[in-house]
Amino acid sequence: MTYSHILIVNPTKFLGNLLIALGLLQKACSEFDSRAQPYTIILDESFRPLVNDLFKPKNIIYYPLSALKKASFTVKAKLYTSLLSDIRSLKAQQAVDLEGDSVSRMLTLLSGAKQRIGPEDCPRTNWYHQLSTPR
Repeated sequence: MTYSHILIVNPTKFLGNLLIALGLLQKACSEFDSRAQPYTIILDESFRPLVNDLFKPKNIIYYPLSALKKASFTVKAKLYTSLLSDIRSLKAQQAVDLEGDSVSRMLTLLSGAKQRIGPEDCPRTNWYHQLSTPR
């Protein structure tokens, strides 16, 4: 089955988690590119220097964690609303949550994707349509 847009959610703030996921992300993106399958990855903004050369910039949305931590409530609301607007404008049919933490679960849920896939070992698995087994 071909989806019109695939969203890969991995906004981890932990470098180790990102490094573990990078191989999978690169392989998936290479496959998507070979099939002309549109996709977008959500990554934490602090990793921009590490991933800018690995992925096409148009295929990345950066999660503004440091700005959200420092901002007032009003600014946080505007930042989060803008982020969600960017994500929902993709009209992703499928969202794959690689992390399973509270941030990635919420972004996956609010993405508007018709099919949400998440790790089976995370809390609130009922937020997903399909669970994946860690390998």
